[in-house]
Amino acid sequence: MLGNYCLNACFVIGRLAVPLFFIISGYFSFPIKDNTFTFFKKRLTRIIYPLIIWLVIYTLCFSSPKSMIYDLAHATQAPHLWYLYALIGITLLIPMGSSFISNATKQELQLYILIWSLTLIFNGNFFDEFLTFKTDHNGMLFTNPITALISFYGYFGYILVGAYLRRFEVGKLFPIILMCSGCILVLILLAFGISMDKIIAYCSISNLFISVSIFILTKRLFEKLTINDSTYKFICRLGGLTFGIYLTHWLFFKLLYIFPQTETWNCLVSSSIVFIISAIATYLISKTTVKKYIIG
Repeated sequence: MLGNYCLNACFVIGRLAVPLFFIISGYFSFPIKDNTFTFFKKRLTRIIYPLIIWLVIYTLCFSSPKSMIYDLAHATQAPHLWYLYALIGITLLIPMGSSFISNATKQELQLYILIWSLTLIFNGNFFDEFLTFKTDHNGMLFTNPITALISFYGYFGYILVGAYLRRFEVGKLFPIILMCSGCILVLILLAFGISMDKIIAYCSISNLFISVSIFILTKRLFEKLTINDSTYKFICRLGGLTFGIYLTHWLFFKLLYIFPQTETWNCLVSSSIVFIISAIATYLISKTTVKKYIIG
């Protein structure tokens, strides 16, 4: 029973983490100070090089010779790398939206965020009858009859939210109301028999409510905390390793479960072990001259 609770907790945390990463990216991305070419050189190389390297590593480690080409092309052995593809797409859009996002009024950004939020309701997570084909990828469906909105909904909305929260303050009770609304929505949808996988899909209205409230509350907490220099440096160092931890963790996770006895472990234990090993490996890689190509 405890194992199931831990597994569900890990699942929920994982689903909330991706929107939070995008919100944080939006918070720190604007305005762009470099020209477009310099921006792409700095950002895209830190994504594309590790993507290629880790695709090759995962494929060589876990693919059979017959399926190696297919697995490499489809990232079969590294499903978590989908995030990098999404990140590349968002990075390509940031320079185009930088001027507007940096100079738009509060009401203009609110309008775009509102429209985007509505698309999260009608993108197939809750209303399957709106779909022509059930082609799902982490909460994003690409064959929706509302064709005019297909290019609009997606992860870039979280970037807008992050940029908005950087420029404008929200009410004191806003994150509490948002969190309560998100949790109530989750319970209602569960009561209607909708699976948890869809309820907190990366691009779902309930995930938006909860992840945004977590971001705001965490930001306010850290603004009030008094952190000494050593703790601050540790947090900064750990933060600098997170991308590498994300890239490497699947490798150690798969290696860990090669041993049959680990299948009976509590997921919290195995997740902690994988996190620690990934952090150590990433730290060691960060000390090399090729870190840019491996961990960004």
